[in-house]
Amino acid sequence: MALPHHPYYYTYYNPLLGGIRGAVEAVPVGVGYEGSDKAAAYLNSLPEAASLRLATAISSKIGPLLRGETIAMDNQSGHWFLADYTFIYISQLQRGKHDEEIIAYLRRKPLVHSFQLSGLDYGWIYRGPGAQLYGGDSRLEGRATLHAFDLSATHLSAGQALTATVYFRNEGQRSGDRFYVRLVDPDGYVWADGTVHPKPGFEEAFDRRKAIVEGEAVLSLPIGMPPGEYVLKMGYAEAATGLSIGEFVLPPQNDDIHVATPAVVSPLASFHPPHRAELVVDGEVQLLGYDLSEEEVPAGGIVWLTLYWTALADIKHDYVIGVQLLNAAGKEAAYWLGRPATGRYPTTEWRAGQVVQDAWRLTLPSQIIPGEYRLFVNVYADVTRLTGAAVTKVRVRGDGEQDS
Repeated sequence: MALPHHPYYYTYYNPLLGGIRGAVEAVPVGVGYEGSDKAAAYLNSLPEAASLRLATAISSKIGPLLRGETIAMDNQSGHWFLADYTFIYISQLQRGKHDEEIIAYLRRKPLVHSFQLSGLDYGWIYRGPGAQLYGGDSRLEGRATLHAFDLSATHLSAGQALTATVYFRNEGQRSGDRFYVRLVDPDGYVWADGTVHPKPGFEEAFDRRKAIVEGEAVLSLPIGMPPGEYVLKMGYAEAATGLSIGEFVLPPQNDDIHVATPAVVSPLASFHPPHRAELVVDGEVQLLGYDLSEEEVPAGGIVWLTLYWTALADIKHDYVIGVQLLNAAGKEAAYWLGRPATGRYPTTEWRAGQVVQDAWRLTLPSQIIPGEYRLFVNVYADVTRLTGAAVTKVRVRGDGEQDS
């Protein structure tokens, strides 16, 4: 009676009580982790066996049999999302060791192998999740827990697109929420922004609380983005107002993005700044236009002025930019001075025909008098002012005034 069960004797149960099929309805089976060698044999037969990572709740049992490595799988840590394959064993299902949403998530992934013992399904191997980067399991209460994410690249050129795939648990995100992915510079200026949308097959889960979801966002890097290191940000904002709800805390080693100057300069005719401006500096540099984050700002508030420059030729001078805030009488109320990109991208590094996007964080004086002001841009070589021009207007609100 025992011989047909060789070498997995724990699959023997009294045939008068229905054998293993009767037992699985009444008592735990898989107590000896029988059949785990079959799962290991399948994975060891794969071409990438030596380098693959397997997520499983029985890592201590199957790990010694594998050529690759295992990642301990539980309901709390999202490290298992980095695994190339996931192995679910019958005893874990019977005992409810895995969150039901984890099982629902895995059933959306390709089932690549399963095996039976004595006619009963004992184990299932799914491909993935296969995420690249651990997300820190950072949680925004009432919104989501970020487990992991993928990036199409960590080294890009200005003008290219960055695709980010996020693996997260829906903790109750609302229909009016916008899950965003951004690239920001050290000053906090947002250079690229994309909205996370559900990947195919996750549309229903995207709106269901506790569901594990895969979403994707595409960020278009502007062609004038200065070269350098940028920081990846993920979080939630109110879709209607843009007001921040909160951001996830990403592991420091996983949030760096390097942007380089494009190998080929884009045709200038294809670039259209939000607002036009006219200023030519010594036949080398031209101000094409500008953008303003808001037209009204309170005293002591912050407004972003973005200047769009182009190099008319190879630039020999290290130009310095000055931004003045002038009142209606032409009197200076505030002044900011520096090199483009807060000193990170001097004009001597620009190439002929290149567009450069230059962001200025303007903090207004706390005691400034409410009213209409002009923003005036000056350009200097050494200490000599070469030229300047009024760019746009900004209104300073008084106490008690509301946004228009």
